[in-house]
Amino acid sequence: MVSFLAEVGIQPVVVATGSSNAAFADAVKGATEGLVLEEVKVMDGVDFSEIEALAAEAGPDLMVGNSKGYRISRELGVPLIRVGFPIHDRFGGQRTLHTGYEGALSLYDILVNAVIAKKQEDSPIGYAYL
Repeated sequence: MVSFLAEVGIQPVVVATGSSNAAFADAVKGATEGLVLEEVKVMDGVDFSEIEALAAEAGPDLMVGNSKGYRISRELGVPLIRVGFPIHDRFGGQRTLHTGYEGALSLYDILVNAVIAKKQEDSPIGYAYL
């Protein structure tokens, strides 16, 4: 997921997981090498309160993760792109494709539309065209 996001021009600022994995940071570094402008904060073995603190400090434009990230995204005022497991607050979330050609296209559309929706919501007049 980090590789895909970096490849489409998104600058990951925080990449975190609750699992402890000694190879996680190296995998993220390898996936983003040559694609990011700033060093990515990578944390493994963290809980949601630690992720929230890191995200609040980094100031992301959006979040990518499962439904459990909704509270954090709401606190930060950024859209949550739901991927992974569990997705328990959207109908059909378990069937959403994120891999392969069709999944990548679908995920890209979801990302772009989330950014557009946020810009519209934050605009005092909104807008109707790209």
